[in-house]
Amino acid sequence: MSKLKGIDDGFRGKIGDYSVYKLNGYIVKRRVGVRTKPFSEKQLTYQQITVLVNSLLKKVKDFIDIGYVTEAAKVKLYPYNTASSYNRQHAIAGVYPAQYIDFTKVLFSKGDMPLTENVNVRLTADGLEFTWNPDIAVPGLQASDQVMLMAYFPEKKYGVYVANGVRRPKGIEQLELPLSRKPVVVETYLAFISVNHKSVSNSIYTGQLIWNPLNKVNS
Repeated sequence: MSKLKGIDDGFRGKIGDYSVYKLNGYIVKRRVGVRTKPFSEKQLTYQQITVLVNSLLKKVKDFIDIGYVTEAAKVKLYPYNTASSYNRQHAIAGVYPAQYIDFTKVLFSKGDMPLTENVNVRLTADGLEFTWNPDIAVPGLQASDQVMLMAYFPEKKYGVYVANGVRRPKGIEQLELPLSRKPVVVETYLAFISVNHKSVSNSIYTGQLIWNPLNKVNS
């Protein structure tokens, strides 16, 4: 490893066999060696978990940034890192090399707001219809709370969502799904968040459905 000599062009990262980065106030250039020692099973297990969780969360980061905002503030981390940490610990099932995401245990939002009762979802011609108990007689629930909806497609590794939906007293909200050439699996979730985003509930798993868009075709 050596301090960068000459003009600093602002580049940071890997180029060829070298990595350029800032360390203790200096710009350093270090040759990256080739690993010859095999990874241990523990290391391979961790690597597979990292791939699984990143694939789960990266396409729904905007939703995560809202759904984990209060939890992240507690531990002084970014929402994405907080969500990654939780789901690493709780949403991975199986044993390497056959580990997988347990969607019944995934949390796309996490917080202290009490959970809403009688949550359900059903398929419609255009997507999903979520319903819930609109009663607000529980401490910690407000009429101004907004619903958060998530439809996650495991095969395609992305989600369709509403981060700030209708207010709690309405009791019903629609989530339109994209067209598809064939039936696809969709995992569904619902949560609530306060208008000022200072209170949010854990997401509730509302079940797995098969989205069959009535033979409609992608444009």
